[in-house]
Parts: sequence; structure tokens; C-alpha cells
Amino acid sequence: MSRSRKKTPILSFTKSKSEKFDKMIANRKMRRCPIDQEPPKKNEYSDVYWFMKDGKRFIKNPEDKWMRK
Repeated sequence: MSRSRKKTPILSFTKSKSEKFDKMIANRKMRRCPIDQEPPKKNEYSDVYWFMKDGKRFIKNPEDKWMRK
């Protein structure tokens, strides 16, 4: 895979490689809601600003190492 490159320079702001752990925690909180209550809204437990990966941005002149897959 040393030759594969991304075509568009859109990179994420991140402290982690994926959001899997954050999504797992949010879904676990939602499932543990008491049954007699009305179901919670999705944004109450999984706001994207709480996740470690916090969005993407277009980079004009990316470094070569950022574009490698």
C-alpha cells in the first residue's frame, strides 16, 4: 500500500484513528435508558462535538505523508 494516495486533500482533526469507541459508549448510554421513559433523542447521547474525531477540513497544500493511505 505504499503507493496508494488520497485524491482529495480533505483531512480530519483527530486525536484518534476512529470513532468506534465513542459511538459504542453513546449507544450503550442510549440502551440503558429506563423502559418506562420515552426514548431519548439521538443528540442527547451522541453529540459529535464530544467525540475525539472532530470534523474534517480541506487542506490547500498537504504534506505528502498526510495523503498516504
